[in-house]
Amino acid sequence: MLKKTSMAALGVVASSFLSLFVSCNRSPETTVRQRGELVVAMDAEMPGYFVLGGESYGYQYDLFKAYADYRGLELQVVQGLSASERSEKLALGELDFVTALTARIAAAEVPASVPIYNTSYVLLADKSRAAAARKAKHFNLSSFVGDGRVLISSGFKKSKTYGMLLDSLSSAAIYVSSRNSFEMLEALGDGQYDYLICEMSEAQLGCALSKNVEQVYTFAEPVSLSAVVSPRDEGLRQDFEAWLNRFRNSEEYAMLNYLYFEKGIVRQVVGRGLASSRAGRISAFDKL
Repeated sequence: MLKKTSMAALGVVASSFLSLFVSCNRSPETTVRQRGELVVAMDAEMPGYFVLGGESYGYQYDLFKAYADYRGLELQVVQGLSASERSEKLALGELDFVTALTARIAAAEVPASVPIYNTSYVLLADKSRAAAARKAKHFNLSSFVGDGRVLISSGFKKSKTYGMLLDSLSSAAIYVSSRNSFEMLEALGDGQYDYLICEMSEAQLGCALSKNVEQVYTFAEPVSLSAVVSPRDEGLRQDFEAWLNRFRNSEEYAMLNYLYFEKGIVRQVVGRGLASSRAGRISAFDKL
C-alpha cells in the first residue's frame, strides 16, 4: 500500500523520546514498544477496511499503518470480536485501538476516543443506468431505483438513512450483505443486482476495477469514524492525537485522500495493482 518513508524517518528520530514518554504512562509489560506492535480492532464490515486476496486495504488500515510506521511498530489488525470482547480487551490493554462509528461509541468511552475521518455512502449502478441518471433533469432516487434489486453493505444498516431508505424504496427488492465491497461490485457488474450502496472510499476502489460500474448518488448523511484508545495508556492517546494533527498537513495524508476518494488516482495507482493480484501477483513491482 502507501509507502510512508518520510513518516518512518520521523519515527526513527523520535523513537527514543517516544519510548520514554509512553513508559511513563503504561507499565513496561504492556507498552506497544515492548510488544513491538500496534494492535487495532477493526470490523470487516466497517467502512474503510477490507481484505481482498489476503491483502489488507482501506482508509483506516493505511492510516494506522502510517502511525505504526512512524512509531517503528508492526500493525496487527484484529477481527471477529464482539462489542463486549473489544471493550474488555481494550480495558485490559490487549488492544491499543478500536475503530468504531462515532455515533455508536459508548458515553464512557468518548473521553478516550479520537475522531478519524468523515465519509458517506453512495449508490452505484451500471453505466447505462448511470447515464440515464445524468440525463434526468430532476433526479429522484425512489423513481430512479423503482422495483430494482438493491444490494446494501451491512455497515449501511447502522446509519440513520437506512430506515428512511426502506420507506422510500418500498417497491425495490433490498438485500443486505456482509461481503466486502469488491465481491459486491462483482455481483453488481455481473448483473445479479441493479444497484449497490457502499461507503465512498470503497466504491472508488471498486469502480477502478469494474469498467461497467459508476457512482450515481451520494447520501447526505455524513458517516464519522473514531478510534477509541485503551484507557491503560493515556500517553498513547495524546501521542496519536498529536501525530494525527501533524499527519493531516502532510503529503502522505493528501495522497491517502487522493487514493481513496479521487477516481483518477485510484485508476492509475491502485487499479492495475489490484487487478494483477487476481492473477496471482500483487502488482507490477513484485520483484522490487
